[in-house]
Formats: sequence, C-alpha cells, structure tokens
Amino acid sequence: MPAATLRLALAQLNLFVGDVAGNTQRVIDTAGKARDELHADVVLFPELTLCGYPPEDLLFHNGLRRQVGAALERVRQETNGIALMVGYPEYVADGIYNSAALLRDGVTLANYRKQELPNYAVFDEKRYFKHGRETCIVDIKGIRVALLICEDIWEPNPARAAKAAGAQIIFVINGSPFSLNYQQRRESVVRTRVREVGLPAVYLNMLGGQDELVFDGGSFVMDAAGEVVQRAAHFAETLFAVDIDLRDGKAVPRPGPIEAQCSEEASVYNALVLGVKDYVGKHGFPGVVLGLSGGIDSALTLAIAIDALGAERVHAVMMPSRYTSRMSIEDAAAQASRLGVRHDVIPIEGMFEAALSALKDVFAGRQPDIILLNEFDFDAGGRAAELFREKYLALGQNGCEPIEFAHHFAAPVNTGRPSGRDLDKDGKPGGPADAIGYGRHEGQYGMLVLSRFPIERQRIRTFQNFLW
Repeated sequence: MPAATLRLALAQLNLFVGDVAGNTQRVIDTAGKARDELHADVVLFPELTLCGYPPEDLLFHNGLRRQVGAALERVRQETNGIALMVGYPEYVADGIYNSAALLRDGVTLANYRKQELPNYAVFDEKRYFKHGRETCIVDIKGIRVALLICEDIWEPNPARAAKAAGAQIIFVINGSPFSLNYQQRRESVVRTRVREVGLPAVYLNMLGGQDELVFDGGSFVMDAAGEVVQRAAHFAETLFAVDIDLRDGKAVPRPGPIEAQCSEEASVYNALVLGVKDYVGKHGFPGVVLGLSGGIDSALTLAIAIDALGAERVHAVMMPSRYTSRMSIEDAAAQASRLGVRHDVIPIEGMFEAALSALKDVFAGRQPDIILLNEFDFDAGGRAAELFREKYLALGQNGCEPIEFAHHFAAPVNTGRPSGRDLDKDGKPGGPADAIGYGRHEGQYGMLVLSRFPIERQRIRTFQNFLW
C-alpha cells in the first residue's frame, strides 16, 4: 500500500486572452468539477490562465492589472475543498512576474515566479517579465511538489534546484504552441530533465488559437525513468485525473490512458481547423466568405473552414473572368453543393473590362517590362523558356510587334515530385495526386519571369528557402 496518494486533475483548457472575467469563471467552474466529479485534491491550470496567453502589451495596461488582482482574490474566496495551481501575471512595485499561485480554501499556500524567460521565435517574455529567483516546494498530502512554469523545464537549473530542495515530483504548467512534430520534442526535453534529476513530472499544456499561434494540448505525465504513463488528446479540451502514490519516499505516478499522437498530416490539419475556429470565434465574427476557384487549394480551404465553423457559417464565392475555364466553374459548384455551403457566382469580367478601358490610353503603345507566366512547366536547362521567347514572343502575334526579353528566371517547383505516400488514399502510391504538389510530371504548373532588365539571381528568395 502507498504511504499516501495524491489525486490531481489537469485542466487542458481553451482560454481567451484579455477575458479575465470569463477565464476566472472557467477556473471556478472547473475546480468545482474536478472536486465533485474527479474527487481531486489539486487541479492544475495552464500558464497565465487568468489573463490568457500570450497577453503581450495588454500586460502594461492598468485595467488588466486591476482585473487580475480582483480575479485572483475571487478564485481564492470562491473555491473550497480543493487546491488550485493557477497561472497569472503577478504585479509588484518594480515589474511583473509570470507566476503560479497555489490556493486552497481562501489561503495562498505557495507562489512561484518563472525563472527562465524565453526570448526567441514567437516568445518575447523578457520584454514583459522579471526573472524569478526562488525555488518553490510545497507539501500536498505528504508529497513534496516543485512548481515550475514552461521554459523552466527546458533548462536544467530549475529542476536541479528543486531536486536539491527535496522535491519528489515536478508540476509544470505551460503555454507551448504547436509546430510540426513538437510533441516529440516536448517529451524528449522533459525525459532528459526527469532522468537528470530522478523525479517524475506532470506536464500540463493549454489549448486554443490566438492570432498566429495554436496551442495543441497533449498534456502528459512522465515517470522518473522517462516513460510517458499518461497522455491527453491533442486539439481537444479535457479535464482528467492523475493519481500519484508515495512509495518508499518516492512519488510514483500510476499509469493511465495514453492518447496516440496524430500523424503529421492530421496534426497540421487539426491545427489549421483550431486556428480558424478560434480566430473567427474569439473575435466574434459571424462567419467567413471565401473565394472558391474549383482548384485544390481553395477546396482545402473550404474544408478547413467548414470543419472549423460549420457549413452554415461559410459563404463560398466564385468570381469567373475570361480566363476561368468551365471545368473550374463546375468543380467549384460541385464542391459547394457537396459540402452544403452557400455558393454565389459573381462574374468580374465587367470590372476587368472597365479597368482595361480606363487604362488603355495610358498604356497604349507600351510594351511590358516584365511578364509573369503561371503554369509554365519548369525544366532545369531552361530550354522551354528559350523556345517560348524565340518561337512565340520574338515572332509577333495577331499583328502585334514582337517582344524582346533578354532575361528570364524559372524557379524549381514541387509539382510532380513523388512523395512516396498514398496521399489520395486510393491504395497505391504514385501519380499526380500523390505528388508533393499535384502534377503529372516534375515541374508541371511552374512559373516563368521574363524581364527586359537583368535579374539578380543570387538575391532571389522562394518558398523553398523560407524558415517556417
């Protein structure tokens, strides 16, 4: 029999940046549910729960400071029978800390200030917060718990200091945004840390979209050997229980459900859906209007919008011109019909003609300096571009003067490149629908730039070289 058992609840919640009152009510309601339904001793909430994450320059508003102070007091007074670890911005005379308070029955049992402040990629915490300096160990039902916040677990010193101070387990609350395969990275870092100090860890992440960021959840529990013994779902709110036994002076988490990790394709799609859902919903927009071309890109955008918002909140518009094929018009209509969205066709040929008419005198007799051709097949040797210049542009067409372009550039593209996967799920890899970009051969549907002026190729940037 264990000497003691601590039951905690992990609240993987989707919160609103700036909605202090709404976030506070969710904390109070969730704490009651964790106490009454899960019979938990303590419930953990994500990083900066009360104000939402990331609050950025809202932190500098006196109104937020007053609201957070009142919210923390309200949580302290309106929850009972359960302890809460709640993230919040702590305002002091000379600055702000990214803090976590441990509250129970109107009393603050402990307060921890984040020590490691990330200042890279999407993080800019040194702009807002002061570094915490103190280790925080608190006894909960006979188990000595170290409180950490997000980046603290990514660096060795906070966990080492907690171990030296007598901690038996680490609770770390987080605001860790999604990127491809990042769950593996999180678990790898925590695994390194727990093996280093010989302590198990409970890792709670938040959920939801906030502008360009998406938080994917995936909270987990790891034993002192570095094995994941429990994991929550990604891209879904959840409140789940974790039991920690004290055996021979060591905290031992009991095994529980381990949710499978998403495939790369599923995780990217789910992140897009959640990001769209929360961007539209948290801003109070009634829905979206999107251009539907009949092509694969807008079809995917339509599917994301419908999964995020529901068909009733999506309005698809086709805007055909002289360059729009009948197939595109028919495919767009079929897509809209199949997915049950409102679909309107608004021709723009009249607008296009009006623009040409208004500009014709200004551009009369002028040859273009630069031409951009879409869907021009790429070939590495550039022979296709040379033939186009020599056999078409240099000959003159329909009574027009020939056009001379001394320079050209065509970028390599991913169309037609085999992916090695069965992307269209037809049971066999290969073919245009299974290519990295749709194409019957490599380089199909590329792009050609023709210019009368020299092209500085060494300064060209394409999506191939962007860092995402």
